[in-house]
Amino acid sequence: MDDIGLTRSEYDPGVFYCFDDGAVIIIVIHVDDCTLVVNSTRLMVALKGQLRARYEIVDLGEIKWLLGFEICRDRAARTISLSQAAYIDTILARFNMSDALTITVPLDPHSNLFDYTLNDEIREEMHHIPYAQLVGSLMYAAVGTRPDIAFAVSTLARFMADPAPLHWEAAKRILRYLKGTRDAVLSFGSSTDGLLGYSDADFTQQAHRHSISGYAFLFNGGAISWRSSKQPILALSTPEAEYIAASDASREAVWLRNLYLELTAPSLSPMVLYCDNKSAIDIAHNGDVFHARTKHIDIRYHHIRELITRKIITLLHCPTNDMAADLFTKPLPRPKVKALSFMLGLRQA
Repeated sequence: MDDIGLTRSEYDPGVFYCFDDGAVIIIVIHVDDCTLVVNSTRLMVALKGQLRARYEIVDLGEIKWLLGFEICRDRAARTISLSQAAYIDTILARFNMSDALTITVPLDPHSNLFDYTLNDEIREEMHHIPYAQLVGSLMYAAVGTRPDIAFAVSTLARFMADPAPLHWEAAKRILRYLKGTRDAVLSFGSSTDGLLGYSDADFTQQAHRHSISGYAFLFNGGAISWRSSKQPILALSTPEAEYIAASDASREAVWLRNLYLELTAPSLSPMVLYCDNKSAIDIAHNGDVFHARTKHIDIRYHHIRELITRKIITLLHCPTNDMAADLFTKPLPRPKVKALSFMLGLRQA
């Protein structure tokens, strides 16, 4: 890459780029799969020639498939969509669920996955059930193009070592949900909002009493990064749980912002991160005022204050009904799942 004049990204070692005299070249590499992005046909031909002179390559033409994702471009509408419908069909067949009935939510909001007991007989039966393989297969969809199943998969992954029958049924439920929504695509280009984020937390609603953090970062109307995770410490209040979640999200925001600015024109504008808890926002902006109620919070979570002061991010309030990251913190009813999935860029093909 050095030989042909490309610079390696400081923020992603698999990204190389060159911006010179109007020419734009970006190469993204995953193992031996390369995606080439250029702004002219002539430049593409020249770039492939330089790569072919150094390596044996297979030219697959305009991108249509990458790492099991189907990529569709609508030049007229200026949108790009990613689909894992073929992958969903594969795992449905692998686990004999191709003919299963469909459902409309990935996780039953009324189920309690932590309320169970296991005896030796049940444990022995579960040893012969491919629970870990199914959850692992679901993970690839959850981190690829299906943020709507991220919370459910994250929750079920906690029982990987010693699952019970209700966890196996819950995992198959996600498969049934994916079958009913297999044509959903993750679409980009429906807005020109650029890069922005959402952060949310669910305070001690789980049986383990740890709050659940969730964040999502969108680019031009589609989610590019998301996460659902159990907070490592016990929060003592909803504002504290929301503050911890926002601090965790801010670290992802810094990386995404740096990578974005590296590949585009530098900007002095802070990146917007939305939170639906005003008290958490006040703690982030006015730490001294809340000192008596927040001095026990681990210092690492106060990193967000420095980012706000340096104008790297700005933490803004949004109504709870518009909080896209709510999808990553708890099981939700069908209307909410559908609405928040749409906010994250999931569309029916």
